Amino acid sequence: MVDDVKKEDLQEKKREVLFSMPKNIRQIGQPEDNRKIYIEDYVMSFIRYLGKESTSTYKTAVFLGDYREVEGNQCIFIQGAIEVEGIDLEEGKCFPKEIWESIYQEIEENFKNGSIVGWMLTKAGIPLETTEVLEKIHIDNFSGQDKTLMLYDTLEREECFFVFEKKHLKKKEGYYIYYEKNQEMQNYMLKKKGIMPSEKVDDYAIKEMKKRMEGMQEAKRKKRQTRKKIKIASILGAVFVFGILWQNREMIKEWGHVKETFLENNQVDNDKDDELFVEQQESKITISKEEVDKKEEVDKQGETEKKPKEEKVETKEVVQIEEEGQYYIIQPGDTMVSICMKQFQSLEKMDDILKINNIEDKDKIVAGQKIKLWE
Repeated sequence: MVDDVKKEDLQEKKREVLFSMPKNIRQIGQPEDNRKIYIEDYVMSFIRYLGKESTSTYKTAVFLGDYREVEGNQCIFIQGAIEVEGIDLEEGKCFPKEIWESIYQEIEENFKNGSIVGWMLTKAGIPLETTEVLEKIHIDNFSGQDKTLMLYDTLEREECFFVFEKKHLKKKEGYYIYYEKNQEMQNYMLKKKGIMPSEKVDDYAIKEMKKRMEGMQEAKRKKRQTRKKIKIASILGAVFVFGILWQNREMIKEWGHVKETFLENNQVDNDKDDELFVEQQESKITISKEEVDKKEEVDKQGETEKKPKEEKVETKEVVQIEEEGQYYIIQPGDTMVSICMKQFQSLEKMDDILKINNIEDKDKIVAGQKIKLWE
């Protein structure tokens, strides 16, 4: 008996040595010092995924994790969550023996370590306050100090934690979200979506990448065609402008020839009349030259304004083609989890996407926002 106790103590000490606090932690609200709750980010994503399906009925999950004492504070670490089906609070069907058997079977199949540390309840419009019914369900099924309950209102996208202390569920003013690889939770989420974690997922990702590469090559081909069209349009425009300028120069020369011919063939004895007539003709020629110069300047300005505009439109089309596939515009109802599943059928790219787009909180994304999927 003494040897068994010593073995248990050694195992517990070994677990304490192996444990280390997560590096990436984000605080939500104002957590208390005496009891702190840490929940992994993939677990939160799974809860919100369940919340989308609980508009009119309750959705329930059991939390898996561990208890740790960190710097003198009692901490609850929630590392996994398993959906519990078949529970109907309104009809009083709450955690019968058959459901518990299915829960432990799911734990055995999907999670190697971790014990039950609490549960979660979600529904659209659910009040974020405990009731006598919830407390009774908690005491009957999750007895023990420090077991937690989370209520999540999918309508307002708000959540609240409660911890069982001194025979009552006490509301906590804040908690922490931490980020880890958490492969077990990722695989479980894929299975819930009907996708088996296997090579098929990798094959799909490869096919998608090939499609994007082909799309980029097509975009480059269209870009070359667009540049060719711009060059042809520029050449034609230059020829047109040159033709106009040439015609104007011939007109000026013709007026000069008229002046010389008139002075040679129309000499008059009265010098005053002759000078007046010449001045009038020179005035006409000067006006004609001003009109020609003005026309040339207008044509040049029009051609200059027209050409950048065309290039701008074409360039915009080219950029749009090149960006096709590399960016994604967030749609109403999208989350970072749903976007990763839709684009890559995996959640492994989520951290990279958040880093590329400088998104600190993956839950604070806005419909219409344009994000880059890869560098």
